[in-house]
Amino acid sequence: MLGPVTRARLLGPGCSGPVTRDQLLGTGCSGRPGFQTTAGNHSPASTAQRPPQCHTVLQNRVADGECKRPELHQRLRANTKGVDLMKTVVSDSPVAMGQAAAEAGADAIKAAIKAKGRANIIVATGASQLPMLDSLVQINGIEWDKVTGFHLDEYLGIDDQHAASFCGYLRDRFVQKVPIKFFHYVNGLAEDPVQECQRLGQAIAAHPIDVAFIGIGENSHIAFNDPPADFETETPYLVVNLDNACRRQQHSEGWFPTFDDVPATAISMSPRQILKSSVIICTVPDERKAVAVAASIEGPVTNTVPASILQTHDNTRLFIDTAAASQLTDKHADS
Repeated sequence: MLGPVTRARLLGPGCSGPVTRDQLLGTGCSGRPGFQTTAGNHSPASTAQRPPQCHTVLQNRVADGECKRPELHQRLRANTKGVDLMKTVVSDSPVAMGQAAAEAGADAIKAAIKAKGRANIIVATGASQLPMLDSLVQINGIEWDKVTGFHLDEYLGIDDQHAASFCGYLRDRFVQKVPIKFFHYVNGLAEDPVQECQRLGQAIAAHPIDVAFIGIGENSHIAFNDPPADFETETPYLVVNLDNACRRQQHSEGWFPTFDDVPATAISMSPRQILKSSVIICTVPDERKAVAVAASIEGPVTNTVPASILQTHDNTRLFIDTAAASQLTDKHADS
């Protein structure tokens, strides 16, 4: 997702101007302008002229007692300072960030193979993951023939030849570049999406995840779990609806020729399934995501900031560049 984060996009219609940390965290820093990102063959178009979109998320906090599972609710309330559990590495550039994230992920993959003779991983997509993936496929010493991969999310209704297909993205930028043992794609053309979710759920249940490579969206989503995300379901994969604000954004970024071409539904890995990963490598470059990063690791754990649930994970490593770190306090930015 490219372009400026505005109050209209995050707090709803009728608001204008950059979103501030005061809206998300109550600490009073200004928002940041958006800018253009290049993403090779699977690239959104320039968004320099893109108007702000309205988005009605990140406007409330999770009320005490909202979680129906007491043990989860207790853990969510106990972990509200991301720096305590989330190791944060700030790099000078997206390239350096991607290399650091890839090296950390590669070390975790190698450790899993050494301990168990195999490794299972999750791989995300999007422009933010390109620096990491470009480095990961070049790292020596990974026994890819002992690695099984899983796809994080996919639109419903498009095939892998579509410019916006995450299957196509992963095929071209990852799967075809390493001799991986097997990769479980999400079938966006499945006749029965619920059955496809069940198929993927059975597969991932048999392959406990060692390393998850993920990102954070401008609205702080992880995978396609937009706010308010379901923090309670244990179902591994879900069919989710994409709201009109999200679909307008996908169109304006150049992934789809018209708004009507943007799918209204997708399959996404659930937040709880992501948290079952032994190690989470979260890579987030760009100033356009600075507000979401700050809200996710410095704010409270709330389903209106989906990535904030990463605060409850014991081994999440966050890799950001200086631009993405620009809204953090000095304590976190220097981690």
